[in-house]
Amino acid sequence: MDLNTKLILDELKSVQTNLTNRIDAVEHSIGARVGSLEDAAKVLDAWKPMMDASVAELRAEIGAFRKTEERVELLREEMTALRKSVSRSILGATQAASTGVLQRPKESPAWIPAGWTHFLPLGPHEESSHRGFESYAQSPVKGTFIPPDPDSKPKLYRSYSSSALVAGTQGGSGGVHGSLDHRGHEDGDGGNFHLPKINFPPFDGSNPKLWLRRCLDYFEMYLVPCRRWVKVAIMHLSGAAACWLQSMEEQVRSGGWEQF
Repeated sequence: MDLNTKLILDELKSVQTNLTNRIDAVEHSIGARVGSLEDAAKVLDAWKPMMDASVAELRAEIGAFRKTEERVELLREEMTALRKSVSRSILGATQAASTGVLQRPKESPAWIPAGWTHFLPLGPHEESSHRGFESYAQSPVKGTFIPPDPDSKPKLYRSYSSSALVAGTQGGSGGVHGSLDHRGHEDGDGGNFHLPKINFPPFDGSNPKLWLRRCLDYFEMYLVPCRRWVKVAIMHLSGAAACWLQSMEEQVRSGGWEQF
């Protein structure tokens, strides 16, 4: 073997050695990087369930917050409507304060059993000779007495000043057969019936005319003295009517039923 060939072989061996070393270094670097990627993948696999749980919890909290916001908005609307309603009630009570909470209803006649005479209002301003039931019997003409018609239906009139009901006799013009009380009344057949216990009608500011009629019916049935009508009525006020009473209580207590 000549010298040139030997030099070429030595050079080839040197190149092979360098290539082998480089390949080994590259393989080692690739192996290290693949190991790092595998470790990162393991960390991501362990971290993903935690993130999923955190996202689900965050979604639940956001949903609860939205529901709370909706309830708050609904409550705000209800409070606004309630404030407007109270304002209208107070304004209505203030406007009615100058003339009274109730208007005096028209006088309405009511039928009473046959055989009774016409009722005239009782009260402190009425003369005693006009109290009770008045007969419509005509005056005797030439010694002849004309009795009242037993089939006639006299009328019973309510009065703001009446404090009691007194039944007159059939034949007299002003005689008193007996006073009525809340324990029993005489019906059209001559029998007696007992009034059941009825609570006084309350009043919250609505339907004042209907409440007034019920008050008068109650006073009439239970023979409440007229001087106590206002005290009994204001004990059963509530709502807007009670607010009005607080602003006008002194005038109401000092006045009478008609002013009330």
